[in-house]
Amino acid sequence: MSKILVVDDEASIRRLVRSYLEKEAHEVLEAENGEQAVEMTRSASPELIVLDVGMPVLDGVEALRTIRTFSNVYVVMLTARSDEVDKLIGLSIGADDYLTKPFSPRELVARIKAVLRRSRATGAENNDRLEFPGLTIDLGRRRRRGRRADHPRVRSSRCIGGTAGPCLLEEAADRVDLGLGLFWRRAGGRRTRTKTPQGIG
Repeated sequence: MSKILVVDDEASIRRLVRSYLEKEAHEVLEAENGEQAVEMTRSASPELIVLDVGMPVLDGVEALRTIRTFSNVYVVMLTARSDEVDKLIGLSIGADDYLTKPFSPRELVARIKAVLRRSRATGAENNDRLEFPGLTIDLGRRRRRGRRADHPRVRSSRCIGGTAGPCLLEEAADRVDLGLGLFWRRAGGRRTRTKTPQGIG
C-alpha cells in the first residue's frame, strides 16, 4: 500500500514494527540512525517515516529538521521520554504524530493509517492542489477532475485549502436553488426558471 521507513537504533523494535506494517501490505524500509534516515528519505522517497527520537550519530529531532528542508513526508515520532516539551518540539518542527514508548504496535498502525489518510501537497508547486483517491482539485484554476467531483463533501474540502469564501458562496447558492425549488412545488403555481449566479445573488 505505502512505502514506510522505520528508523530506530533498536533492531528488535524495527522488526516488531515491520511485522505489523507488512501484515497491512506496506513496503517497509529500515534505518538505524538519523543519518541513514536522511539519506534513505532522499533516495527512496518513503510516504511515511516512523522516527525514533533518541538515537546515536544523529537524533530524531535533528534528522527531522534536515528532512523538512527537502521533503514533506509524513512523520510519526517515537520516544522513550514522556516529557511534554519533547513532544511539543517534535510537533513544532514538522512531526505529524507522536507516540511514547512503550507503545502498542496496533496503536502505532492505527495512527499511521490516520496520518496517511490526510491530504498534503508534495511541494511548493502543488500548494494549490488537493489529491484524493479518484479525484484532483486544482484550487488555483478552480477545476475538479474525477468521478466524485460534485459530491458536497468534495466541494466543502476546498475550505481546507484556504478558499473558504468561494466554498461558502457555492454552498449558499446551492441552498438558494433548493429553497426556490421547494417554494414553487408547494405553491402549486407555474414555475419559472430562476438562476442564482455565484457571488451575485
